Amino acid sequence: MESKIEAVNGDLPLPTAQQMLDRCIVPVKAEFLIRKGTRRADAGSSASDAAAAQPASAAEKKQNREQEQSRSESRKQMRKEVRAGRPAELCTNHLLGRCTWGERCKYSHDLAEYLKTKPADLPGSCPWTAVQAKCPYGIMCRYARTHGEDDELHRLLATVPPVSGGGPVAADGGDAAGATVPTAAPVVASAETETVPVLLSELPLPTSIEKEINYLSKDIQNLLWKKRYDYNKADGILKSMDLRISFKGAKKPDSGGSDGGGGEKGGQPTGTGTGTQKAEVLPQGLPALAGDEGGPGRGREGMLHNAASDAAGEEAPMQVDAAASSAPTTTTTTTTMGDAEAVEAPATKRQRTGDISSGGGGGGADVTAADPVTVAPSISDAAAIATLRSEQHLAKEAETDNPTGRTAALVSEAHAAHVEVPLRPSERRRLDFRGKTYLAPLTTVGNLPFRRICKSLGVDVTCGEMALATNLLQGQMSEWALLKRHPSEDFFGVQVCGGYPDALARVGQLLGEQIQVDFVDINMGCPIDLVCDKKAGSALLRQPSRIERILRATSAALGDIPLTFKTRKGYNDGEDVAHTFLHKAGEWGAAAVTLHGRTRQQRYSKLADWEYIHRCGESCAAAGLQLIGNGDVFSYSDWNQHISDTGGHLASLMIGRGALIKPWIFTEIKEQRHWDISASERLELYKQFCAVGLEHWGSDSRGVETTRRFLLEWLSFTCRYVPVGLLEVLPQQMNHRPPAFRGRNELETLFASEDSRDWVRISEMLLGPPPAPISFAAKHKGNSYSAPGTASELDMARG
Repeated sequence: MESKIEAVNGDLPLPTAQQMLDRCIVPVKAEFLIRKGTRRADAGSSASDAAAAQPASAAEKKQNREQEQSRSESRKQMRKEVRAGRPAELCTNHLLGRCTWGERCKYSHDLAEYLKTKPADLPGSCPWTAVQAKCPYGIMCRYARTHGEDDELHRLLATVPPVSGGGPVAADGGDAAGATVPTAAPVVASAETETVPVLLSELPLPTSIEKEINYLSKDIQNLLWKKRYDYNKADGILKSMDLRISFKGAKKPDSGGSDGGGGEKGGQPTGTGTGTQKAEVLPQGLPALAGDEGGPGRGREGMLHNAASDAAGEEAPMQVDAAASSAPTTTTTTTTMGDAEAVEAPATKRQRTGDISSGGGGGGADVTAADPVTVAPSISDAAAIATLRSEQHLAKEAETDNPTGRTAALVSEAHAAHVEVPLRPSERRRLDFRGKTYLAPLTTVGNLPFRRICKSLGVDVTCGEMALATNLLQGQMSEWALLKRHPSEDFFGVQVCGGYPDALARVGQLLGEQIQVDFVDINMGCPIDLVCDKKAGSALLRQPSRIERILRATSAALGDIPLTFKTRKGYNDGEDVAHTFLHKAGEWGAAAVTLHGRTRQQRYSKLADWEYIHRCGESCAAAGLQLIGNGDVFSYSDWNQHISDTGGHLASLMIGRGALIKPWIFTEIKEQRHWDISASERLELYKQFCAVGLEHWGSDSRGVETTRRFLLEWLSFTCRYVPVGLLEVLPQQMNHRPPAFRGRNELETLFASEDSRDWVRISEMLLGPPPAPISFAAKHKGNSYSAPGTASELDMARG
């Protein structure tokens, strides 16, 4: 069987529904199957059956990595083409007469030339002026001609004829200004022709624009860049647990001078590491290594932990009693985010920060985490406070007999003031996931606009995209952008990833002081090689003792914010270990746990093991810990089955790929029905996504193209959806591949296409043509696994 299900040949009889189910094909009704021709698919997405049947060799793994790098290069090339075709952005500071860069400025100072090359406005009205607000993008907005502002710039814009290519065009290529095309029966481009598609209609306008929260203020970012943020609270927790702190040269907020950790000169971060390894003598007499992997531009790959420090501290297991999580800590001074920074318009901030806002220029913190080798007995809170009070009493007695005793008394009082009694479990915020639908934290596609679409469709709990702990500590704006929250997300958490207690404890303190969240989740199940090679994600399943240290330290540093984590069954097949420690996670500080019913080795190549999830659910329920199941939930019947089979042991289910393919699954669960959503209703969801995308990423040319890119990523998943009205057997299963079929109308057929060129055409119908021809390559594979031993199974196993 070929990895891509081909169209049914006209000379062969149509397969029955059962035959299609046996072959893991979605059972589509015969009248909708395509009998001739083949379904186009992106090149390079399939492999031969012979190669799939054999285990992956080292050469095949190398080839797969090269293919992944090729896809990454294709995505970079697409963004480069878009940037090359887009006119240089106008420098707003120059227009205001305050640009200090002069000829070195990366933005254009030639207003006349910019207006000549500015793309035509999109049809409709500016979302900002629709709510009676001033558009922060000015004449750079793709709706600038509808602003109605009577200033010199807009009057000049009105005198320049618009560049063609942004407005609605007819199917024959002529101008269709003022013409209306029925949404129910649109004229779309044929896949075999180069006919320009019709821009269907205007994007919906918002009734109000609510300000997003969880921005990183400039003051806090500077402290992170210069390594002057006060981590006394987290460091006190780590020291009380005898955990090594491998962050070099950390400063107090009011300190000055040169940083011992390197990478700083004259008070400005240089973004370079020390290039050497410096040792710090610990109470155990072992050196703590300072990593030399720091530097700018590492983005999401900048997990700055040294494997040598891990090898030095992982041999001896740590034994911590229950009092360790309540060890005395030190207080810290919290610096809050300024209101002005939180509400600053994206375009204004973009122009003001320049290169810094791109997320690649920070990198000032050289961090290397390591684990302890031994653990000294921890002292209880009551004993610690009693000891301090005794010291104060003795000091005051000595003061009456010896004048120098006053100094000792002051020191003792100051020491006592820094003792913070940890929160008891009953004093933390309560989390209740029972019966709530939970959208998984999804990399790339799980962005804020997509979460807003899911909120409108009934999801209860949302979580931000996975952010790397070390990048957050460096103040990288690209990483902090993943923590943004819309006010509509009333039950919201953020997910961080790291492999060492010191980094995650500091991130816990930082997040607890700087952002507003309902919980913080640690990703301990990510299967990506880049993450696992840094001892994070699924690699933690190889050393459950480190999971305990991470949870105890991070939960204490978070204060009253609940801590959760997500993990898998085990690292390799046949090495299931989650059941050995999940029921203990509540004692370690976790408020809830999400279990994905696969191993890291499986990726998505096999069905989730729900029997194992049920087994862990029983032990967690007995321990009073909420367990959330995850894997292959694709309909409300799947939801009902998994909830009922556990006898109430599962608090909820987390939905990931099912929400990517059909985000209306949350509506189906709430209303307990299979929603035969029409093509026009799906189109409205895409329109709404584009509308909130322009609100989030901006309504200028850069914001439009960013919205297009994430729309294309989403379309690479939704093409796998088969409408309910076309199914022979309900419901569609996650592990079934759709055959080549035609929809009930042309738009439905277009939405089912697996050709990325059709996805680009759909984006043109909503956002106009891109500034340059693009060739899109999806970041994630949207194909499901198929029958055992097929090429598609091997593809999914490889990522």
